[in-house]
Amino acid sequence: MKKDYFNNEISYSALFMWKMETMHLESRKTFQEEFIVDAKNINSRLNKNKICIINAMVFGELITKKSISDYLKKDPGNISRSVDELIASGVIRKNVLKVDGKETKILSLNKKFYSKYIEMINKYFERVYIKDFIPAIEEIGKQMKNKKVEGIAKTLRKIKK
Repeated sequence: MKKDYFNNEISYSALFMWKMETMHLESRKTFQEEFIVDAKNINSRLNKNKICIINAMVFGELITKKSISDYLKKDPGNISRSVDELIASGVIRKNVLKVDGKETKILSLNKKFYSKYIEMINKYFERVYIKDFIPAIEEIGKQMKNKKVEGIAKTLRKIKK
């Protein structure tokens, strides 16, 4: 346990969660200031909502408007409009698949866009990982005076990718 200025005890798990929340807020700021600007260099029509849709497709492997809407917990109409705009701008492709006479619209990312986007996202998240995440773990290890936690940070630094 760590003690604060008033001699109250603060658990290391609470300290850890606070550090993670702080890191999350910082990475959101970085996302707004850097990532969206870089994404607009790939496609000028991208914004935060469209990037969330693309990330749901990339990381969540979601391929329908409904699954994306459910995953993001957003209004299906807004998601549908944004997806249609991404289709119109060439970022997303819509394929129609017929199964037992029933049509299903499957979404996929344009291959050229996808390769540029993945390269950009890897650089961004690696930077956040090195700049925010690992230092937060190191600081917690120092505050806990725990060599095992400091060792975790060293291991994380080695495995960057």
